[in-house]
Amino acid sequence: MVTTAARGMLKTAAVIRHLYFEDLGTWEAVLTASGYRIHYCDIGMDELWTTPPLPI
Repeated sequence: MVTTAARGMLKTAAVIRHLYFEDLGTWEAVLTASGYRIHYCDIGMDELWTTPPLPI
């Protein structure tokens, strides 16, 4: 089986949260086990327009 990393594809979950202490909870383990990297963007702390675009 060819893994996603072996094919050169990088999966990212972009998470926009409005409370800095909240995270994905149980979803984080599921996503990371599936090969996703997690990218948090905090409203009020990070400028959304300055966030680099995610690769498609």
